[in-house]
Amino acid sequence: MSITIDYKYKDTYLFVEISGEWKITHLPNLFENIKAEADKLKTKLIFIDINNLSKPDSDFARFLTGEKLAMVFKYEYKIAACLPTKNINHFGEVVAINRGAHFKIFDNDAEAMIWLLD
Repeated sequence: MSITIDYKYKDTYLFVEISGEWKITHLPNLFENIKAEADKLKTKLIFIDINNLSKPDSDFARFLTGEKLAMVFKYEYKIAACLPTKNINHFGEVVAINRGAHFKIFDNDAEAMIWLLD
């Protein structure tokens, strides 16, 4: 199974919905494509809805995801991700933040939006 990505521009931010089965093999171009879409829309605010994306199969996958997110976005972009509580352990988030990303994970869309737009 692969992933599907849907982009929508909402007022001042890019809304990205990612669903399917998470695999490390999706990583090479995923964040570059999201960044290109945000740049095309001239926004630095990104909301990523991954409520319908499977849980990463390992902490190594979380590590690589956080590392790649930081490499692509750094502090130029502010990114909120929303996913089910059962899939959250904050490891990838910590990796991304420690490497320069302005990124936060939430299990509640409303809280994510408040943080993103603040």
